[in-house]
Amino acid sequence: MNAERVLLHGLGRSGWSMLWLARWLARAGYETQAPSYPSRRLGIAALGDHWLGPRLDTLCQDQSRPLHIVTHSLGGLVA
Repeated sequence: MNAERVLLHGLGRSGWSMLWLARWLARAGYETQAPSYPSRRLGIAALGDHWLGPRLDTLCQDQSRPLHIVTHSLGGLVA
């Protein structure tokens, strides 16, 4: 079964900081996304509700594919 993996970075970082993990997962055959989000401009609730929520809603449209979220630091709080 194919699944979507979303990699969420920590405070003050960007999606590029998750590149090593995205590459490792790609070599193992997994699809990933590592979006950048404004971790220093918005609070945790705003990031979750207004930034991440709508993006996850879009990814969850295809319910035949499980969604995995891999986080680091603030990314875990946002998720």
